[in-house]
Amino acid sequence: MKDFKNYIRIQMKRVLRALPAILIPTILLAGIVALFFLTIRGIDEDAADKKKVEIALVGDLSDPYLKLSIYALEHLDPIHYTVTFLPMSEKEAVQKLDRGQITAYAVIPEGLVESVMRGENKKITYVTAGGSAEMVSILIRELMESMSAILVETQNSVYGMQRFLREYGMEDQLQQATEEFDLRYVNLFLDRAEVCEVQEVGLANELSLQGYYVCAMLLLFLMLWGIACSPLFVKEDLTFQKFLLARGQKLWIQVAGEYVSYLALMAVSVFVIAVIMTAGLYFTELPVPEWEKGGSGRLLFLVVQAIPVMGLLSALQLFLFELVSGIVNGVLVQFLGAVCMGYLSGCFYPVSFLPEGMQRISAFLPSGMSLKYLDVCMAGQEKALLHLIGMGMSLFLFLWLTMLVRERKLMKN
Repeated sequence: MKDFKNYIRIQMKRVLRALPAILIPTILLAGIVALFFLTIRGIDEDAADKKKVEIALVGDLSDPYLKLSIYALEHLDPIHYTVTFLPMSEKEAVQKLDRGQITAYAVIPEGLVESVMRGENKKITYVTAGGSAEMVSILIRELMESMSAILVETQNSVYGMQRFLREYGMEDQLQQATEEFDLRYVNLFLDRAEVCEVQEVGLANELSLQGYYVCAMLLLFLMLWGIACSPLFVKEDLTFQKFLLARGQKLWIQVAGEYVSYLALMAVSVFVIAVIMTAGLYFTELPVPEWEKGGSGRLLFLVVQAIPVMGLLSALQLFLFELVSGIVNGVLVQFLGAVCMGYLSGCFYPVSFLPEGMQRISAFLPSGMSLKYLDVCMAGQEKALLHLIGMGMSLFLFLWLTMLVRERKLMKN
């Protein structure tokens, strides 16, 4: 035990001397990850599903009933929250569609309302950009098909009712029954939003997009942080380790001492960055719904909760360092490992977007277990213990593998 304490003390002095040099690339990495987070957030805010769909109306719009219908859609119907109708000429509509300034345009034929009243139903031509596969365009096409089906079936029922009354000599009830039918269908159409209940469940563990990517970017930063330590922990020569082994120091003491010092260096570096970012969040007021009550100070609390993640990733990164020799190789293996595991675990895209095979792989990766644990912490759920068991087993597995690789290297030399 005395040898263990002495070795840890030596390693701690070593990493403390290197701390200022480690903080410089750490700050750069934190800045890169923060910019990546802001980019993702900007893409989400500018996404098509966050904006109103603009549809141009071309043709004869002079009919008063048609004007009334358009007014109702723009002011009374729930569709006005997502769609804006813009009257314009066909030439202007074609130009704006080519430039991407509108989603589509609809050509209204002359006498449309009269044809509907007669049951003829002149067709409205709906035009979108050629080959458009955007989700908005697909949904609008589906909406048009649904509206067409509703119109036809409504006409069939009204005309069928009128035919029935005429055949059985009840023409005196025709006007009243038609008005009742029309009012009932109008009410059903306007109240269609009440037919179902929409519930936004969020991403992993019901997190908001901002909350999910705070966890994902924190994990990505921790995985990339190993790059900054490559000059300190990649071993070009094992002479000192062989000398310690010859003096009777057990192999587990070497690995454990380096692990404790590495974890301490990671924790100190991350807390320094977290304090800086907390101060920045205080002024920028980043809208994270999960932090509405606790404010920017929740970032520091999340970093404290992330200590088990730091422990697991420290063991993983030490193992990767042990597999290679040379600083360049150390940087490459840390970078490639972080990017590959980050992609498979959902740091770039939510893991639910990936194929099922990748989702199964993610569940067994250290990064996948870490992200699920961070998601649980962010959501404030009490399921962290289950994730901690798997993370603890993985931590000891990587330390054991590090010992095996170190022993093989020492015996080979």
